Amino acid sequence: MRTKKLVPVMRGVSALAASTLVLASLGSDIAETYRKNLDDVLGTTSYVTSTDKDSARFVSDYETVEDMAAAAKDISIREGQEGTVIMKNDNNVLPLADASEVALFGLAAYAPYPYNAGDFRGGNEDSVELVQALEDAGIKVNSTMKDFYVNDLLNKHEVITQNMWTGADETSIGFDYIYNTTVGDMNEFQITEVPVSEYENLGLESDWKSKIDKENTTGICVFARPGGESNTYGVDTAVNYAGEATGKDPLALSEDELSVIDAAKETCSKVVVLLNTGNAMLIS
Repeated sequence: MRTKKLVPVMRGVSALAASTLVLASLGSDIAETYRKNLDDVLGTTSYVTSTDKDSARFVSDYETVEDMAAAAKDISIREGQEGTVIMKNDNNVLPLADASEVALFGLAAYAPYPYNAGDFRGGNEDSVELVQALEDAGIKVNSTMKDFYVNDLLNKHEVITQNMWTGADETSIGFDYIYNTTVGDMNEFQITEVPVSEYENLGLESDWKSKIDKENTTGICVFARPGGESNTYGVDTAVNYAGEATGKDPLALSEDELSVIDAAKETCSKVVVLLNTGNAMLIS
């Protein structure tokens, strides 16, 4: 009789154990996924790094963290050099001659990696943006276009956001106008490049074209398209600066972007179009 009475109890224990195992497995997966966030909130440490080479399973090729960082930086520089492709070079525009003058057009020309806080981690402290790179190389950047984009359009400033885990206020970066940095994942994708027709309405002086020495200036138009893990673009989902669906491919240059190129062609003797993108784009 005792055995018979124990049978349903044992079944209940087995079911409870199975449920507990499932919950523990799910909880483990969630904890591992958000390990860093949980550590930040709870003040815990999920793992430690051993510096004892004799007992370590994996030994670094570098003596110090600084050595490793320097090697990583070197690889990044070479990736940039070898990953940049010149599709065409009519009239031998490139390389730019020493002491050249350029006029930069396009939001991405002045903010190649706009966000460096929160989930947008591009832009290390020693990173060099395009304007600085050109000026360091002895090339003069037209101040009229630079001041307009930097001060009137981008207007980089701090904004206060709330941490989703702690509820604490955090300081992040904001812009008045910036190119779209988020792939819509098959939904509408707005190309937010400011068209030339809006320049004077947004602060550029009416005689701006006369302040570019056309004969001696090369225009560089920079446009960007974001990429993301498990994200992609939908066919014919482009939306323009004004918020209107165009029915065109978001990986093609928009009419607003083409207007910027036309302005560069009108005001500069030579024009370079630079695409900051990891996606194949339509440029014909």
